[in-house]
Amino acid sequence: MDIGLLQIYSFELFKKMKQDSRLQHMKVMAIAAGSMKSRLHSLPGQVDDHMIKPFSMLEFNLRCSKLLNLR
Repeated sequence: MDIGLLQIYSFELFKKMKQDSRLQHMKVMAIAAGSMKSRLHSLPGQVDDHMIKPFSMLEFNLRCSKLLNLR
């Protein structure tokens, strides 16, 4: 999820997803612009991984594969 697109709502959504027993099993990766990097430090326990833009598709694919294999 690109947190820059949804602004503050993204952080609330992550929190609600982890609290909802129907959604807790879903893996969440936050994607943010470099200017949002400091905001990512407030996400421990809410997202499973995060990336800072710009990033390579190779890295994105590797991180997604890792998250899917953690199930």
